Amino acid sequence: MALPLEDYALIGDTQSVALVGIDGSIDWMCLPHFDSGACFASLLGDPSNGRWLIAPRDPSEVTRRMRPGTSILETTFRTQSGVVRLTDAMPPRHDTPDVIRVLECLEGEITMQLELLIRFDYGSVMPWVSRCSDGRLRAVAGSDALVLQSSIEVQGDGPRTVAEYGEVLDALHQARCAGLPCDDAWALETKLLTFLEGAWSEPDEGMWEVRGPRRHFTHSKVMTWVAFDRAVKSIEEQGMSGPVEHWRSVRDTIHADVCAKGFHAGKQSFTQSYGSDALDANLLLLVQVGFLSEDDPRIVSTVAAIERELLVDGYLLRYRTDEGLDGLPPGEGAFLACSFWLADTYALMGRQEDAEALFARLLAVRNDVGLLAEEFDPTSKRLLGNFPQAFSHVGLVNTAFNLSAATRKPAHERKKR
Repeated sequence: MALPLEDYALIGDTQSVALVGIDGSIDWMCLPHFDSGACFASLLGDPSNGRWLIAPRDPSEVTRRMRPGTSILETTFRTQSGVVRLTDAMPPRHDTPDVIRVLECLEGEITMQLELLIRFDYGSVMPWVSRCSDGRLRAVAGSDALVLQSSIEVQGDGPRTVAEYGEVLDALHQARCAGLPCDDAWALETKLLTFLEGAWSEPDEGMWEVRGPRRHFTHSKVMTWVAFDRAVKSIEEQGMSGPVEHWRSVRDTIHADVCAKGFHAGKQSFTQSYGSDALDANLLLLVQVGFLSEDDPRIVSTVAAIERELLVDGYLLRYRTDEGLDGLPPGEGAFLACSFWLADTYALMGRQEDAEALFARLLAVRNDVGLLAEEFDPTSKRLLGNFPQAFSHVGLVNTAFNLSAATRKPAHERKKR
């Protein structure tokens, strides 16, 4: 939750401003001008919409003032162990805007926290973050970019789920197969693989970033397999260079791990996470990414289990929220992207009539101008969640191609590559 409006102070450079909370967080800032999109927008949502927090980890008493005759803000935090002062300013600019934040320890010792969440376009766009040769961090998304320069070492957090790394490497491999120039990305890919080699066996938040403790999500493990599989294929088929035998070994190790721990013998199905009997619609993607073939008995029985437990009035839930997996209240609507995945899986399995029937049902829930939301409630016949939802529309387009007479179908292309 954002702070009350009276808890914010204003700094600016006459061309834009930032709202700084009494907690040391910049919760609103549009750059480079007043009418530009916000790169920090948690004022209108929550921290995930972007903010820049500098504050003590421990509870503190806070006083602040505007330095006399200036637009410079001074915020003083007093804890049981010491006192620090945070000075915030936006100096008059020449070419580009600057936000200067200076932290001074006035008494004792205090453990501080820094959280920089850059989200361009009012909290909707997550940038790609890299480290420059001079040590600065650079966040880029399209034509938007910010650079962080700090006198202390700042480590950036990567994606919260290892599945995201697999998606990145798969996308780059698909682009390379399609003839797009992306050889410059290979150095990045090898660094991601180095990270994944040590991270794939660790639990994470999973594709849906569920609440609660981290778990060994089956889909996450499969996507790390995808990362190494695409790297091996990039070397074998595209002429890239790297330790192919080593990566092949890692790939095979992950595959064996998933098959041994992700498949529930009693349920005859892959499950959402190791040791669980809960199902997840993202298990349908095991076929589409080429982890197992559509006629593998384990896949056939998994699809049957998903149909049995997650299909509601002909539409697919992503998982059962009444099982207490993520803290959400029971009764989430059918997740439309997942329903498109099921149609794609039907098509891959040769169940063309089932695929076409499901696709027709999904088309029927569009509004009068063809838009889809994130979810659909079969009982009330209402669209729910984010609207319009790109995830749902991407699924629609992919399924349309998969069911058409097109020679290059997305599900087949991704699987065979």
